[in-house]
Amino acid sequence: MEKIEERKEILPHRHLIIDGTITKSPKNTQETRDFITKIVTSIGMKVMELGEDQKNPIASYCTDKGNEGMTASVILTTSHCTIHVWDIDETFTKLHFDLYSCSEFNPNDVANLLKEQYGLCEYEQLFLDRVNFTSVG
Repeated sequence: MEKIEERKEILPHRHLIIDGTITKSPKNTQETRDFITKIVTSIGMKVMELGEDQKNPIASYCTDKGNEGMTASVILTTSHCTIHVWDIDETFTKLHFDLYSCSEFNPNDVANLLKEQYGLCEYEQLFLDRVNFTSVG
């Protein structure tokens, strides 16, 4: 793979992926939009203002059998953040979280917020430097 020619002052490109189990599943779309906004603003990112006819962030609860759960996404001035939750049963809920930004941030701050809000427990995280395609920390 050819490496793209780097600019002299390239911005950081950080990509955090968290997959895990949660104990408190989100059910309310407004609360979920508020929480995804809290995550990104607490680490210094800014929600992008969109046109009058567009919402940002967005959230919706899927009721399709076998795919029940909340999905939320927010467009940032520095990229995006998405949460997917699958309500597998009363005792087991799966969370996939994705945050991509051209800003520096601490992935532990994000994981801690997910622990507080949703009871994130067993989980794995991957924090990538997308400029050099390497793992960070």
